[in-house]
Amino acid sequence: MPDNFHDADRIHETAEREAGGEATREFRIFGALGTGKTTNIARQIRRAVDRYGPESVLVTSFSRTAAAELAGRDLPIPSEKIGTLHSHCYRALGAPKIAESCVDDWNRQNPRLALTAAKKHTRLSGEAAAAEEDGGLAKDGDPLLQQLSRYRGLMIPQKDWPLALRQFEAKWGRYKHALGLMDFTDLIERCLHDVPYAPKAPAVIFADEAQDLNRMQLTLIRKWGERANYFILGGDDDQCIYAFAGASPDAILDPEIPDSHKIILKQSYRLPASVHQVAESIIRQVTRRQEKIYLPRPEAGAIIFGRLAEMWRKEFVECRVGGKALVAASTREKYMNHLENHILPRWKDTRLAEFRAKDVIDWLHETCESWYMMADLRNIISGIVTKAQEWEIIPESYANPMQRVKLPKKWEVREKRILDEDQTAGVLARLEEPDLLINETFLDTGARVSEVTGLKIKHVDLESGTVRIEQRNWRGDIDEPKTEKSKRTLALAGLCERYRSWIASLHRKGPDDWVFPQADDPAKPRWDSGVRKALKLAAAAEGYDFPGFGPHSLRRANITWRQEVGGSSIETSKIAGHANTKMTEEYTVVQLRRQEELTRRIQEKRAKAAKRRKNLKLVKPVEAA
Repeated sequence: MPDNFHDADRIHETAEREAGGEATREFRIFGALGTGKTTNIARQIRRAVDRYGPESVLVTSFSRTAAAELAGRDLPIPSEKIGTLHSHCYRALGAPKIAESCVDDWNRQNPRLALTAAKKHTRLSGEAAAAEEDGGLAKDGDPLLQQLSRYRGLMIPQKDWPLALRQFEAKWGRYKHALGLMDFTDLIERCLHDVPYAPKAPAVIFADEAQDLNRMQLTLIRKWGERANYFILGGDDDQCIYAFAGASPDAILDPEIPDSHKIILKQSYRLPASVHQVAESIIRQVTRRQEKIYLPRPEAGAIIFGRLAEMWRKEFVECRVGGKALVAASTREKYMNHLENHILPRWKDTRLAEFRAKDVIDWLHETCESWYMMADLRNIISGIVTKAQEWEIIPESYANPMQRVKLPKKWEVREKRILDEDQTAGVLARLEEPDLLINETFLDTGARVSEVTGLKIKHVDLESGTVRIEQRNWRGDIDEPKTEKSKRTLALAGLCERYRSWIASLHRKGPDDWVFPQADDPAKPRWDSGVRKALKLAAAAEGYDFPGFGPHSLRRANITWRQEVGGSSIETSKIAGHANTKMTEEYTVVQLRRQEELTRRIQEKRAKAAKRRKNLKLVKPVEAA
């Protein structure tokens, strides 16, 4: 099943291995109905962008509809890099006036050969022209213009054209020349003859729906493609439906290329077995076609979970788009650890229909050391199934088996605990710079350790006394903050002068240099592990260390103390960068000292009320019965 995704990896490997050799630079992806061809091409585009950059990839498709579908895949390339072949040629030639859109004079001069005016955007799609201006009624000259476009597209020599067609072409050619116009076939033909490279000389070219392109269009793509690092034609010769416009399966089947340059997507995720059987019996009557294994849609419950998990790992967890990972490094490491060490050893060969809620719950109880681990494992399995639904591998109507897995009441393995002010002061007194300043930043601002170690000098505004949290650093992997609300500005207050002195002491003070660089390599940010170790040693020396104590404990203390000194839960939540106040509630520790303080305030209020009543002599002792 997921072979449709993994087989295509060979394209990039083969292209790079053969670079500079004599082998063709053409690759073909054959994808029958429902095999995920567009998804596969979109993934190939992302790989090409990751390797060569967004400006070095060109994507073309036969129709505007298919181009729009590719554009809707959120591809990491500029919008002008995605379009029909006609639209790319139109821009490459400087946006000439289109003859089919300027036929008023022609119709007055040639009433018996009148043409239907085509809207520019419609014909630039490359699709067959439709009568648009007169309620869908074709004019007398339309069949001849369509025949002319077809013959030219097939690159049939003029001597082999019918006499009437040659006469029409001569008259049409004079009309275009007199007004400085180009018709839609001219766009392709002129680029074929006069434009040696695709617009902006891309490294990789993709052509979707290639079976619907005519000979001239494919000749142009191949000319441009041979000047790129490689090019990919995506299509299905069995779905060639534009023969009337000059398309032919032979155009995508010829010339012959090595099997290593062909990818055949075998598995349909859309076609049921009954329809597949009829379709196969019909298509096998075609004498010239690319032989291909084409499998019907499997029942969702029959899909093996391990294959979905492997696809999820490769296409989501490890995937990079435009050089950027889809999943943060820390989350990626957690996913991979749980997948390889816990989930796959138990569920790799299980079919989706074989999942039973009790089996999953029993496994979670046996495997997990904490409630949080149980939630992680269940959610990862659930996420794999959900992603398969997004990829249209299984229908959205299929019930996610994890929906029936209910976790027990949440419990904590480690006590939620923070040090009090005096204990914290003792621990901090044992730290040296920069560990002291880093830990005080956790304590005073509530920033996460990854956010503080990810600070660059440009993020510190000493004039306003603030730091901007715009990225995080997890063991050298720089990424965006944990959530959108984590992007925030924090006040340094009394730490501002400390930051000024610290930055002044650095050897590298450029905007993109690190505020807390590694001692032996200032080009790299300090890791959290060293910060944690220094803090743990200081706490142990004071006798205040406990399981789970670390930078996060200082952040928890900040959240607690901020509310104790009068900050509202909403203010505290926003400053902490929490997604909601419920998370802030989870972090808040009501200390015994704070409880006693609040209890004494209540007692004082009661005592004052009792005193007022006594002073007013309103209290009458209750007599015993």
